[in-house]
Order: sequence, then C-alpha cells, then structure tokens
Amino acid sequence: MFSRTFGLYIILSLLGPHQSNGCPKESTSTWTHLRKTCVKANRRPHPSTTANIPAIISACRGSPDLLEGVGFVEECLEYLRNKQSAYLYIPKPPPLQHQRKQVEKQISSIDDGECGGKVFPYHAYWSGPLTWRVRLFIDSYLFTQNLRCARLTVWIDITHDPEAVAQAQAQFKSKRWKAVFSKGYVTLRPWSLPQRVQVPNGLDHSDGYGFVDNINRRGRYVDSEVIADSVIRDPSGQDWLVLDTWVTRLDFSPVSASDIFRFVVLHIYGGLYLDVDILLLRDLRPLLMSGRSFALRWGALTGPGDFNTAVLRLSANSSLSTHLLRLGTRLGLNFHPRTIGHGLWKDDKVSQLLMLESAMFDPAWPEFAGMRVGGCTTPCLSTFSQAFQKDYGPSSEVDRSEGIRVQGSSLPPFFDADMRRTFMVNGGTSIHDLLGVDVYISYYDCISR
Repeated sequence: MFSRTFGLYIILSLLGPHQSNGCPKESTSTWTHLRKTCVKANRRPHPSTTANIPAIISACRGSPDLLEGVGFVEECLEYLRNKQSAYLYIPKPPPLQHQRKQVEKQISSIDDGECGGKVFPYHAYWSGPLTWRVRLFIDSYLFTQNLRCARLTVWIDITHDPEAVAQAQAQFKSKRWKAVFSKGYVTLRPWSLPQRVQVPNGLDHSDGYGFVDNINRRGRYVDSEVIADSVIRDPSGQDWLVLDTWVTRLDFSPVSASDIFRFVVLHIYGGLYLDVDILLLRDLRPLLMSGRSFALRWGALTGPGDFNTAVLRLSANSSLSTHLLRLGTRLGLNFHPRTIGHGLWKDDKVSQLLMLESAMFDPAWPEFAGMRVGGCTTPCLSTFSQAFQKDYGPSSEVDRSEGIRVQGSSLPPFFDADMRRTFMVNGGTSIHDLLGVDVYISYYDCISR
C-alpha cells in the first residue's frame, strides 16, 4: 500500500493469476504495463524507514490556508510514486537490528523472530456472521505488511452472540489458515464495549466545561468521585471514563458500534485501526514509524474537522485518545468521524490529529464526488458502476490521454456476475472502500514468495 500509492481500494491484480515471482501473467497490453510496474517496484522498505508525513501533506494539500492541492489527485499520486526520497528516510543512528521489540501493549504471546524495530498492533472490527470481505481483508494484510513487525487482531463483537468468535474461527479450517493463526500473524478476539476505561490522571477531564453527575451508578462506583462528565476517580486516585452511562444507547447499529470501537480499542492498546472493507496495497510501517497520530480526509471536503476514520492511528492512553473518548462520550457516544472532527476543531486540538489526503488512500472518492481537478487517475473512472462494466476506461476524450484503457478481459475471475451484483447491492453506500481504481501491483505481488 506504500510507495506506489496509498490506495484503500481493491487492486485488481491482487486477485489475478500469478507467476512464480508473484507478478501477473497475462498477454493483454494492460497486464504488460502492470508487469513492467511490478518489475520496477521497490522492495519492502527497511524496518526503520520512516515517512515524513508533514512533507506528504504539504505536497498533496498545498498551503495550509488555501488547501489548493486537495483536488489534484493524480498530482499527489505522481509525488508519491516519483519523489520517495523526499518523504522516506531512515533515521540515524538506526535502531539495533537484533533487539527484541514488543507490541505497544502485548496482545499476542507469539514471537515470530526479530523485527529490527518496533512491532505495531493492527485492529479491525466485525459484527455478525463472517463473510468473504473479512477473509479478503486479512489476505491483503498478509500479502502487504511486514509480518515480523505487525500483529493483526480482528475483534469479533459478541454483544448479541457469545459464540460469535467460535463461529468465526470455524471459517478458517484449512491448513493454510491454521498456520496463519498458529504463528500469531492474525488473532480473532471477542469484543464487547467495556463499562469503563482507564484514563490518565492529572488531566482536566472537564476540558474547562461545567459538568453534572451523570453516572448511572446502579450500585456501582458508590465510593468514587465524579470529576467530569462520565469521568470518576476511584478511592485509589485512578481516573476512569464510564462508557455505560448511556444505557439506552448500547444497542448500536454495526456502523455506530464500529465508530465507537476504533477510539476505545486504540485508547487501550494503541496502534492502527483499519475498516474491514478495505484492501491494503503497501506496507504501512513507514507511516506508523513517524509516531504521528493521523486519520483521513472525508472525500475532498476542506473543513478542518472533515475527518474520515476508516484508517486511524493513535497512541495508547494518550492525552489525544483520552480527549477523543471524552468528546464522543459528551455527545452521547456519538463517534461519527466528522462529528468528532468538528468537536476536535472546536476544542482547538485539531492540529494534534493529522489529516491525510484522500488522494493518498482513496483517489476515487474525489472523482465520484465531482471534486477532482487536474489529471484523471489511471484507469480513469467517473462512476462507481464503470468498474463492473465489461469495458471501462477514461470517461472523456480529454481524459483519454491521462489514463490507460482497461478491457473487461483483464478482470480477474473474482469479479464474476454474482460478485458484481453483491458489490452493487451491498457496497453502493461504501464506494470508496470497495472500488478498484488504480491498477497497480500489490507489494506482495512484486516480491518472491
């Protein structure tokens, strides 16, 4: 997902036929172009490679006040492809190569060897019966991320089904999947919203606002002092944020439950949250090595709080993660990304959460929203439905000079008629997470297995 483009969209070649070296084997001109791209692609970055996120933001956004670069999707992609020396670097002196590293908070006892750097936890959430989307997401993680330096936990919501984890595990019976789980690359764990979470002591949890005692004690917390909205201090002096005060709001839709989950799990464990209905194309480690907290932009909107948290990076038990949790709790456990973003801006803390441009993660979104300016992406699609037509490509004569025309014969077997209908019916409201736009080889497809 890193270095060629940071796309959060289905990469067609990821699912196509492969040769022994991992590159696709096809005779069409499109696949010939892709194979050349694959051959030229960089190998996996050194574990210490770090991304200069401010430099990327500056190149893809323009000036902080005018934001004139937001709609220039292809120009941002060109920068990411051709200017890696401007935003990727290895800090000096590099970290020791053979010292043991731990996950930010250990969530797996498996030791797969030396990473040569910090090990990062990845988190994803799922509610309901497991589907092909989860398996496809896990595949993309295994294909692209440095498995010695990452641990993925897929948290299965057991609020309405205590057996959900066992049912999910039953979907991974093959020898291949058993090896993946036995080595600790991926873990399935049960999730239910905790009644309370620990927050750092010594912070002004009221954020300068007044507060009332809104704790629904129900025989609990009777010895604790209420110090802010939904925040108590126990007799030992430890501060806690109470989440189950909003008893009428605990039966959430899966989307709302997912919105809450990502902020809570990152506050507890730290690391990176990823929506399940995305596919990774490049190793994300250089972004994580920056140590910066970040989310995405909502399409090409230019508001300071227009965040999209399909990808979210936070440090555990930090002042920022604590503030975000308090903010959503004050709003009645409303953790919609734009609601949280605007609250963060109102509280004058929006600069603490970097906003990465859609061009980096989702170059199709500005196009579909009519906000793209400059050159069109390759291939150039103007509507969601074009990806599932037999023959699709640039949407206008002007754009034809910018994009590569892709024939229906190049589509991998995955895109059969039933799957196309599934996308169209079930994915129409999640265009940016399901569509394949930039036809580039995934990182894993360009290295030897």
